[in-house]
Amino acid sequence: MEEDRATCPYCSKEFVVVEYGYRVKCPLCRGRIDVFPDSKYYIDTPFGVIGIWKL
Repeated sequence: MEEDRATCPYCSKEFVVVEYGYRVKCPLCRGRIDVFPDSKYYIDTPFGVIGIWKL
């Protein structure tokens, strides 16, 4: 299985994602970032963020 990678908006470096969620620490600069497997399946609502899954 191919590993997911992300780029930190603070240090602009790419890293391997080991944890998804809100305010996850970047393993390189320790900045807090939001990391999700696929952002098009998460929507912001007045009640919070809701995940949408395909069945």
